[in-house]
Amino acid sequence: VEIKAYDVSGRLVRRILSGTKEPGIYEVSWDMRDMRERRLPQGIYFIRMETEGYRKTRKLLLLR
Repeated sequence: VEIKAYDVSGRLVRRILSGTKEPGIYEVSWDMRDMRERRLPQGIYFIRMETEGYRKTRKLLLLR
């Protein structure tokens, strides 16, 4: 399973989760920081989850 966050230009801003998980229901949180631990500015981001045989992207609007 991989969950990644991208900005509107398609640049990877954070790898939120990467690893093997058993089938089931999980909760994942993200502190809205980039890979250098800096707070992200307001804006639109895309969250992408990929597993073997599944891929889904959702839009996220960050407001402070």
